[in-house]
Amino acid sequence: MREPLSSSQRVPAVLFGATILLSAFLLFQVQPLLAKLILPWFGGAAAVWTSCLLFFQVALLAGYAYAHWLSQQAGTRQAVIHLALLALSLLFLPILPAPWWKPAGGQDPLWRLLGLLAATAGLPYFLLSSTSPLLQAWYSRSPGGARPYRFFALSNAGAMAGLLTYPVLVEPYLTNRQQAWMWSISYGVFVLVCAVVAWRARGARREPPAAAAVGITAPPGLPDRLLWMVLAACASALLLSVTNHLTQNIAAIPFLWVLPLSLYLLSFILCFDSDRWYRRGLFACLAAVALPAVAYAIADSDNISAPAAITFFGATMFVLFMVCHGELARRRPRPAYLTSFYLLVSAGGATGGLFIGLTAPYLFNALYDLPLVLSLTSFLFLYLLWRERRPGRLLRPILLTIMGLLMAYCELLTERLGPPAILGAGLLALGVFWTSREGESIALYALAVGLAAGMAGYLAHNTWRSIGQSRVLARNFYGVLVVYDQESGGGMGPTRVLRSGTIEHGEQFLRPQHQRYPTAYYAGNSGVGLALQALMKRGAMNVGMIGLGAGTLTTYARPIDHYYIYEINPNVVKAAQTQFTFLQNCLGPYDLLLGDARLSLEREPSRQFDLLAVDAFSGDAIPVHLLSREAVGLYWRHLKPEGVLAVHVSNRYLSLGPVVALGALENHKRARLVPYRGADDKREAASDWVLVTSRPGFFELPEISVVARPIESIPGLRTWTDDYSNLYRVLR
Repeated sequence: MREPLSSSQRVPAVLFGATILLSAFLLFQVQPLLAKLILPWFGGAAAVWTSCLLFFQVALLAGYAYAHWLSQQAGTRQAVIHLALLALSLLFLPILPAPWWKPAGGQDPLWRLLGLLAATAGLPYFLLSSTSPLLQAWYSRSPGGARPYRFFALSNAGAMAGLLTYPVLVEPYLTNRQQAWMWSISYGVFVLVCAVVAWRARGARREPPAAAAVGITAPPGLPDRLLWMVLAACASALLLSVTNHLTQNIAAIPFLWVLPLSLYLLSFILCFDSDRWYRRGLFACLAAVALPAVAYAIADSDNISAPAAITFFGATMFVLFMVCHGELARRRPRPAYLTSFYLLVSAGGATGGLFIGLTAPYLFNALYDLPLVLSLTSFLFLYLLWRERRPGRLLRPILLTIMGLLMAYCELLTERLGPPAILGAGLLALGVFWTSREGESIALYALAVGLAAGMAGYLAHNTWRSIGQSRVLARNFYGVLVVYDQESGGGMGPTRVLRSGTIEHGEQFLRPQHQRYPTAYYAGNSGVGLALQALMKRGAMNVGMIGLGAGTLTTYARPIDHYYIYEINPNVVKAAQTQFTFLQNCLGPYDLLLGDARLSLEREPSRQFDLLAVDAFSGDAIPVHLLSREAVGLYWRHLKPEGVLAVHVSNRYLSLGPVVALGALENHKRARLVPYRGADDKREAASDWVLVTSRPGFFELPEISVVARPIESIPGLRTWTDDYSNLYRVLR
């Protein structure tokens, strides 16, 4: 007698696919959306995105755990529980953060940020993350549902579409509030569609007896399950550490959030769509080149342009993602263990996220994350191939491979790329070719043997070289600070340097007679130096500083002046007070206010500044929320009507002068760019300052008129607001 049809048979496969596609699209479009919404509240720090990714990965793990648990329940009970949670999640709409989540200043913002995300979009995100594994489980138990892993590729395709459309179609054309409302409406549509699928598939657990009795194998063993987690954790840690590296050295912008995550998802799509995409031998050779190349790039990041860095890291990370996810796809279990597989993969991803986003900032005092993850990745690849080794005539090709790697490695240690490096590359290529003829898995194994030792040694050497002579190493949510001494190369003696990531934030001569000399971007001939000296001739001044650095600008203070200094990073304050003497030697009174400058200025009465210097940097750029229309309006509320706004726009990658010029035009002010090329013998760095004022005759002063110049506009550039910004328009 034929078994009656289950209710899941009445759910078309296309409806499963459409629901999974929509859920993945919304799941990954909300990530950059929420991160951009809250970025101004947390100082525009690069760690905001890393913290958001940490939250999203943990929520994804919770969603997968829920899907695994729910799929074990009775069919009707599954539907009732899921429908109830879907209805409850509508109470979170629209996903606009409540203003009381804004930090007060001074405290570690990580836990407040995570709480904000949970309160704003926690349940909707949780349910979206559970959709793919849950619907795949329902589909796998229906007739014709033997290949649910194709839906995993479809899910990642939807996720990638959500990410890529954000910077191209959403961010440039919609305000933040419009984005939040559009997403919320789309989520409401998802709730309706998912509710239909859940109710119609409520009998999906009931299978025909014949199918249930055959084809069931023993569950995967503990080593296999651990390997699922480790591979996923490795890929996740690579994703977050590389994103950290790019955003801290370029700018915290959505494009640099989206690109690495899109490549991460693309590798998932290819590896789980079909086995033909991941060719182990090919990606073994590519990974053998990618790992040492990344190691060398992070050791020499100062000399890489932004487009080259983005392209290079994107290409190399895609190769490493393909290896991690390709090996993961090769080990995927039968559909009977589908939800547990996804649960452990998600647990691995969350583990990698927790390590980079939560553990590393508190465990490490510097950015060891990327070197450490690269070294562990090479050892992981070695282990993978050791498990599948097979005998062959491999001694000579393995020795050639290792010899080539060691020769190239020794050249890197001496910072030269001469004939030994070329010979090493030739031996490496010959070893790769020879071992690849003996078997693909052995080829990767032979390469990993040499790479693991060479990579770890080179990265350890480079890390020690960069921090070994430092006086202070400090790390928190806002990044890594390094203080070290160096020779100046001139006649004024050695200097002490404050560096954040790869960006210098202050420098001071150590000899007592030169300690009050303004160095770096604040020299007497810089834009801010010229402005301060011009205003000093008119009497006592109130001066505002957004961004403390080492405190160099206080060298201009006189006993009759009063300086107000705003700084968000407690580590910067501590370094300036204990490692530099600019503040100690300040001739006038000053107030040091800890917290985000905008939030502090919003709470204060007008300070009536004669000059306000905006010099707060996140990575190599001023945070967007300090350049918006609302921010500029706030500055002019605190400035005297004929005061001067000085904005530091020095940047290797972004042309920020036109943004400041638009804000000046809206406030009926004049803006001029003052470039200064610096003087190495006096440790005066090249700088670009934009001076904004309506003071009559200011730009006609002889010392300013000879260097100030008009700012060229950028076609199509709109005034930035708290609700709208577009950094792609100002890329150099």
